Amino acid sequence: MRKAILPGVRASKVIAGKKVFTDTRGKRFIQERGVDGRVKRVYGDLAICENPACARTFFRRARKRNKHCTTGCEKRHTRASPERLVAKKKQARDEADRLFSLLVRQRDKRCQVPGCRDMRLQCAHVLSRRYFATRWNPYNAMALCVGHHKQYTHDPIGWEEFCIRHLGEELYRGLRLTARTEGYPDLVPILKWLKAEVVAKP
Repeated sequence: MRKAILPGVRASKVIAGKKVFTDTRGKRFIQERGVDGRVKRVYGDLAICENPACARTFFRRARKRNKHCTTGCEKRHTRASPERLVAKKKQARDEADRLFSLLVRQRDKRCQVPGCRDMRLQCAHVLSRRYFATRWNPYNAMALCVGHHKQYTHDPIGWEEFCIRHLGEELYRGLRLTARTEGYPDLVPILKWLKAEVVAKP
């Protein structure tokens, strides 16, 4: 059944599947039919869903505090929120590793060994991942193809020489100092930073 249009409407447009009207005072509302069969105005405003994977505009009713377009979108977002993940340390670490690997490969775009054209990229850490202080440091990783990653994994001396040439000795020594002197980092800001950086990439 077609909804009746109330008087005093200036404009209307469809937002997230709902027809949103604007009255002569500039206030937005949607139309709903009550139990008595009458059409009434439900006022509110437009908001942007806080789930980065969604980020669509939706109509939020007045006096409501919902930050997501749907309940399902909120569940998907909060399930992977940094605060919730940190409650399960291994799950948070795995999610940080996944996002960090994606970020490094997006940043470098190709194998960092000169002349290599293999695009099967992996995230290679300069210093071992066992050093958590530098595990998610962007200077402590680079993109390598599958072959070179495997080659340098079994050639630690050659890998150290390559990293010093690639990064410079000062930066390499700084990473080693950080790895040896700093402890386990707070994963909440790391996860928030990684999520923001990966979402920002085209």
